[in-house]
Amino acid sequence: MIGFSQRYIYNGQINPVKECENIKLKIKKVPENMAFLDPNKPVIFLDVDGAEIIERDGSRSNFAEIETIKRIVDALKRAGIRSEAIGVITPFRAQRNRIKESIKDERIEVNTVDSFQGREKDVIIFSVTSTRDFSFVEDENRLNVAFTRARKKLIVMGKLNPILRWNGLLSKYILYTKERGGVYSFQ
Repeated sequence: MIGFSQRYIYNGQINPVKECENIKLKIKKVPENMAFLDPNKPVIFLDVDGAEIIERDGSRSNFAEIETIKRIVDALKRAGIRSEAIGVITPFRAQRNRIKESIKDERIEVNTVDSFQGREKDVIIFSVTSTRDFSFVEDENRLNVAFTRARKKLIVMGKLNPILRWNGLLSKYILYTKERGGVYSFQ
């Protein structure tokens, strides 16, 4: 799980704890049309074709990602993952608020990346939200927190092509997951 941050943020200066290397998510059965939940793929990127909405206060939301999160959370719970083991994070307050309204499960922690520091969950779903300007999302400390909160499964979702064109740390994450067969398109 720590491999990406070890390579791209810490430049190989940290070593993962050996006991944690092969910890996998235990699910009853991989739900149909959700191959990305395969426990053998701990880090994935989901290409979600959505558009960001910029709120009056400058915060952002993305309804396609919200609907995708709701479907993934429902599938995880049906596959036997406890609500308390799932965390959803996003850089934006508006997205956090709309996700909370959508999933309606108080036991699932939904928060901004900045508010999630110091906590971990078995499954982390990270909603990039932005589809044009990634400067706020691309903050190295913010992304490091997002990438290191998951114990067993990290699902990052966003709009693939704009992120790749931005050519920042998120695009490196996509290439990292692609090397491991972990890039999926979600309809």
